[in-house]
Amino acid sequence: MARVLVALQGLAVPRQGLSSTFGPLVKKHRLAKKLSQEALAEKADVHPTCIGLLERGQRTPGIDVAERIAKALGRKLSQLIAQAERIALHKAGHPKG
Repeated sequence: MARVLVALQGLAVPRQGLSSTFGPLVKKHRLAKKLSQEALAEKADVHPTCIGLLERGQRTPGIDVAERIAKALGRKLSQLIAQAERIALHKAGHPKG
């Protein structure tokens, strides 16, 4: 079965790899800010269940929701995506891009 790839910043990243790293990355930043899932959800104007599903890799947010979550964490969405991309590439055994 062929891998589905998504191009980001000129790099090809397995779709599963990027989406599977984004949620745990959100959790890392949420915990660093000492926010509960409920507090982050309120700041991002999403349902708390959305945060839990995202962090467990069971849901991939749309771009507008992802942007609100990033803003609630004090980050730019582009920063979170770039960080998730680096983690996904590292997990896949690819050198830094």
